[in-house]
Amino acid sequence: MIKAFRSKFVNRAAFIFLFLLGVLILGVLIWYVDFREIVSALGRLSAWQIGVVLSFIFIVFLIAAWRWQIILRGYGYEIKQSKLFGLVFRSAAISLVFPSFEISGETFKAFRLRRHEISTPASFASVFFDFFMVLIANVVLGIGLLIYVFFRGPQDESMIWPIIGLLFAGASLFLILKKFFERGWFSKMIVESSPVVHYVDEKTLEDIKLFDFGISFFLKESKRYLFSGLFVSLLGFLWEMAQIFLGLYFLGQRPDFLTVAVFYLAINFFNSMPVFGGIGFGEAGAFLAGTSLGVPDSTSLALALILRVKQIEILVIGAWLFGKDGLFAFLKKGKY
Repeated sequence: MIKAFRSKFVNRAAFIFLFLLGVLILGVLIWYVDFREIVSALGRLSAWQIGVVLSFIFIVFLIAAWRWQIILRGYGYEIKQSKLFGLVFRSAAISLVFPSFEISGETFKAFRLRRHEISTPASFASVFFDFFMVLIANVVLGIGLLIYVFFRGPQDESMIWPIIGLLFAGASLFLILKKFFERGWFSKMIVESSPVVHYVDEKTLEDIKLFDFGISFFLKESKRYLFSGLFVSLLGFLWEMAQIFLGLYFLGQRPDFLTVAVFYLAINFFNSMPVFGGIGFGEAGAFLAGTSLGVPDSTSLALALILRVKQIEILVIGAWLFGKDGLFAFLKKGKY
């Protein structure tokens, strides 16, 4: 009990520290660049361009719901994409608001999916494969972008650090794959780490432990759905790249592929900090990428803020969906 309390305290302390550090970084960047210049850069967007920016997240989540639907078909379930679309929004909102060590969006998706008469093993296994396919696409294609950036970028610098970086990325990918296919790791993590399990019965816990069966079944019996899901993940990756291109284009730049690749890698790397969507860190990534490419600082930060619009939409729509859930529960049971 004491060990668990200390672990949770350390996690929360680290989370708060990273959040405050991110806010500090964001404040320093806005002060350094001059907020008026950032606003001026954003003022270049026309009404239809703003509409395109607002549509970013819907396309991302439609692709995510499509991929999840394909995975569930591999388990013999047919769920409407609209229902999965709503679950993706809800889980994304949870991931933005709550630390992952408290409750993850993936855990929420798996438990909520069972309301649609999906077995617990299939629910958790489908969420795993959904996460796994995105991870594989991002890691493999991200490494491809790194190779492109290193070999098509400045040619007069030493290649020793890029080579070390590639070796590190390759080793990380190997360790990730080894961990994911280690029998029982996910179900063990759910049972031991997630606070949700304290509110479910023994039967549900046993079902969760059948997760490994769901993984084996999908890999052996549903290979065509596996490859179809990976293809959809590729489309999602390409759309993420397209967002960077469109954002820079709307801000008056004429970005080439190298510019888009550097911005994508820098923003996503720094944005991966486990705190409220990486606030402050993603902006730092955009700033560093722009500085290395000669893009005006105000344009780089304006791009980062354009991409932040997605998170605002997630929070607003997620709050509306959860509010609707509460209203329906009130009307159905007479209490909230």
